[in-house]
Amino acid sequence: MIEDGLFDANIRLQMQGNAGSQVRSNLTFTWLGLTEPPGGPISTYLKLPASLDTVLFLLRNEADEQRLQVQMHVPASGAPASAIAEAAVEALALAIGDAVAHSPMRLFRGLQGTVGLGGQDKIPPAVLRCAPGVTQPDLAPLPALLETVADDAACTFVLTHELGAGDVEHAARLANPPAATVQGSIANLRRRYAALEQERELLAAETAAAYAAGHVQDALVRHGELREVDTRIGELQATLDEGVEMLTATGPRAVARRTRQAAAAIGDARLEVAHNVLLERLGPAAARRIEVRRARGVPSAGVAEGGAVVVTVRR
Repeated sequence: MIEDGLFDANIRLQMQGNAGSQVRSNLTFTWLGLTEPPGGPISTYLKLPASLDTVLFLLRNEADEQRLQVQMHVPASGAPASAIAEAAVEALALAIGDAVAHSPMRLFRGLQGTVGLGGQDKIPPAVLRCAPGVTQPDLAPLPALLETVADDAACTFVLTHELGAGDVEHAARLANPPAATVQGSIANLRRRYAALEQERELLAAETAAAYAAGHVQDALVRHGELREVDTRIGELQATLDEGVEMLTATGPRAVARRTRQAAAAIGDARLEVAHNVLLERLGPAAARRIEVRRARGVPSAGVAEGGAVVVTVRR
């Protein structure tokens, strides 16, 4: 059962004519929550050397990601789906083998980071709490943390977000407004869209006339204005599409998806605020010492009201 997670795919296709094509893909799973009973279908099909939970833990990096690289050659005549599946399974087997080979060191590093082995005391994180739905975190705990480690160039700051149940309730209202509200917004957007279309038509005619008259400088200015209008039209169209989707997709799954997206956006906004504050106080040169993890749209266990940005120090 899939409980949580984000999936990103970066696929590169190199076409080589009669020689076929070369496919390289980088697949990234973030916060993947996937469970099955012992001897389940996934473990059986992939012939995993351990339980699914164990394998996912071994494959997880410090950013809570599982990364998989799949490369395969596709002949000009095409490749059956079974060949693609075999390439993915082979890549997974190699990744698992490498993870298992490094598992003792992985477990030691995890223990070291937990209890502070190696003669280093673990520094308590700064928890910047937020009211439900509010994107401005309480920065009061941050100065004490920075006073302790700000001058230590070996220290890095990892920013993560904890989402609260109150945030989810706020996101649900924000992402799923009443139908009448959405209809009114769509009507306003369509009026703005029609006005922009008229503005674009006029600018296009002025641009063409300037080019025809040989007024190159004036034509370039009009051309730049035309590009700006095109950008605004594209953004407006995307917003219109979202509004229409709200009216037509009203099932539980669509509502839950929009709520997760809005909740993740709240978390990302909070992380951005904390990141900017750290940069301001540490200076631009410290940018490489700050790592920001992507926010999730799933509430953290035990967080009932608003969430928080957690600033953790690592050496």
